[in-house]
Amino acid sequence: DSSLEAMKKTSEIEKVFQTLGLSQDLQRASEGRRMRSGRARLRKGGYRTPKSILVVVGQDKGVWRAARNIPGVDVATVDKLSADLLAPGGQAARLTVWTQDAVQKMSADSLYM
Repeated sequence: DSSLEAMKKTSEIEKVFQTLGLSQDLQRASEGRRMRSGRARLRKGGYRTPKSILVVVGQDKGVWRAARNIPGVDVATVDKLSADLLAPGGQAARLTVWTQDAVQKMSADSLYM
């Protein structure tokens, strides 16, 4: 639904993911966060977080701010989609949630290509 684009709170996004049955993937990403080896851990950085859900929207109306605090979740507009977002690390399968506006915008853009 396109109402996902206007959500501004992290708790709202988490409730949507739970109703869609995606809570196990979120748990996998949050439990998989770990320190990198080497010098990066000494320099207050170097965390590695697995990728989880990709949310594709037609227009960002605040959903990025809501989803940025959930580990592994990325938000992208249809205009900014890339192969790195859709297939991180070269693995061709990533769990992707599309809004209705994003699908309509994608199909409208494909007519001109």
